[in-house]
Amino acid sequence: MSARGTTSTAPRVGAHVPVVTSPAPRQVWRSLLAADPSAVVSQSLAWRDAVFSGGRYADASVLYEFPSGRQVVLPLARPHRLPGVVASWPGGWGIGGPLSAGGNISPAEAATILADVARRGALMAEITFRHEAGDAWLDGAGRFHAERRACHVLDLDGGFGQVWQHRFRGTARTAVRKAERSGLEVEADRSGRLLGEFADLYEKSIQRWAAQQREPL
Repeated sequence: MSARGTTSTAPRVGAHVPVVTSPAPRQVWRSLLAADPSAVVSQSLAWRDAVFSGGRYADASVLYEFPSGRQVVLPLARPHRLPGVVASWPGGWGIGGPLSAGGNISPAEAATILADVARRGALMAEITFRHEAGDAWLDGAGRFHAERRACHVLDLDGGFGQVWQHRFRGTARTAVRKAERSGLEVEADRSGRLLGEFADLYEKSIQRWAAQQREPL
């Protein structure tokens, strides 16, 4: 789910007013990432560092510490050229959204965080949640426009044999066997040596997608 907001004022929510720290301390971020069972790689510190390595964005991440003892880290980036915009994450950087121990939060706490994020994005605030964003966030998104988006999830439980036999379609297994008979070789590279090959294939795929969808390059 993606939520966008333009509200510039944050409501008072009684006992649910948190202590706010920005940018979020790395040690707390790391701790909550480990304690959130549904955390994804795009919420990690390594991903955060990749977002900011190009120099296009400033770190606007926030740590919320509520009177209940709950801590929530929200990854946020602010484009240097558009200081009135915040996003978690910016377009093309995938899923952001909040991290908390156990992935839990109350509706009042969620509403408080969303209102604060809307205030930080004077022009626009956008949050791309994980696929299982709870009702607390949806209930608190009254000042946001919520959009549902498709998400593909593959359960790896049971190992490769279980996944291959029961979670791949027969057509997918047939295609893999055909590729094996054709002499296809798969090579993994973590050094960057094949980056040029990847870039060339990616450019070709853009041309193919544009032709299929009748879109400009």
